[in-house]
Amino acid sequence: MHNAAPAFAHTAGPKDAKIAIVGEAWGEQEALIGKPFQGYSGQELTRMLQESGIARRDCFLTNVLALRPPNNDLSALCCKKADCGED
Repeated sequence: MHNAAPAFAHTAGPKDAKIAIVGEAWGEQEALIGKPFQGYSGQELTRMLQESGIARRDCFLTNVLALRPPNNDLSALCCKKADCGED
């Protein structure tokens, strides 16, 4: 058995929030801090939420991938179907 991360690892905000915001994957700051939306995108998100009258602390924040793709290139994590093999 492997040591899996807890179900809500690398997330922020209340688990029962009415608003969930999901990013693609970590950037540099997220990788350093271990929480979503910490860098420039996080600053922009906070600004937009504030303008909308929504408190960031009331939102559940997470990412599809809890890792930073090499060179921030999501395609580096993908393969062509022919290269992946079949089950």
